[in-house]
Amino acid sequence: MATFDIPVTCSNITGSTNFKVKYRLMGDSVWTSFLIPPTSGSVITIPQNSPVSVLPNNRIYDFQIQNLNGADNPLSLISQSIGITDPNPLISPTATAAGYSFNNLSVDIDSYTIDLTTVAEPGTVIQTNILTPTTFPETLSDTFISLLPLTGYRLIITPVANQFSASFVHSFNTGTSSGCPEVTNVTATLTT
Repeated sequence: MATFDIPVTCSNITGSTNFKVKYRLMGDSVWTSFLIPPTSGSVITIPQNSPVSVLPNNRIYDFQIQNLNGADNPLSLISQSIGITDPNPLISPTATAAGYSFNNLSVDIDSYTIDLTTVAEPGTVIQTNILTPTTFPETLSDTFISLLPLTGYRLIITPVANQFSASFVHSFNTGTSSGCPEVTNVTATLTT
């Protein structure tokens, strides 16, 4: 399930008894709230045992924080957060190509950038595909071609949801080239 770190600026944490955390699915009209103990700094980490720890991943949530210290403190601006998970692709390499497919993670994912690198040069992208989902649920698929036989490759999938993204790396090897058929009926003559 999702883990959220929410950047907020609290102008007055002196005497705080709690922070009130409000959350909702992005754009929904109904908010849910709970209390957490006060912290210092500009990032509030939501505890693992809070109500948001059971929210589904791959959805964008709106958050607001309010400092509770007996005063009528305003709510923070709305911050957003998402927990993006690995789409776990099925990769089907041949000697010179690699097909892949995976399920669209959610309605909040806008696109997937799929970069291909070699294991030997992981920082050099040699091919890129961009897939844009149209429905949910949906299976997305594509193929990288013109690959070298017997080579290690890295498939880097980056789901993008609004301004959020995360990258996941999957390695695979291409197979042998079919090339020429095996030589048969070979004879040798020894000369002295």
